[in-house]
Amino acid sequence: MVGTVGAVMALLLSVLYLQVVMLQRQRELDDLANQSTEVMRENQDLRRNVAELESPDAIVRRATEELGMVPAPEVVYLDPSPAAAPDEPIVRTLGDQPGAPSADAAVPDDPAASDAPTESGPAEGVSG
Repeated sequence: MVGTVGAVMALLLSVLYLQVVMLQRQRELDDLANQSTEVMRENQDLRRNVAELESPDAIVRRATEELGMVPAPEVVYLDPSPAAAPDEPIVRTLGDQPGAPSADAAVPDDPAASDAPTESGPAEGVSG
């Protein structure tokens, strides 16, 4: 009988131990679930923050207020069609007036683009 009582007590202690371990594991799982929820909420906040910072209004506001930039006086849209292309490249800075020569006008790297004679003879349109 003492052996049976000892076996029952050992069985009850084992069940009690397993219950304690299960409660500890459940508490760990709950803590991890809470952490996961917090991280997901923080991730959503960060995504919202990035979207706000990437908005055009926020970029303009930061450029003007924090970086001291000023808006361009006018916006010029270019027509990329070949018929609209000028014969000579136009290089201007923001302060240049149309029609006035630019102080830092670019020199073409392509010898065929200049009117100077080349090794093969005079350039097109130049009588020699």
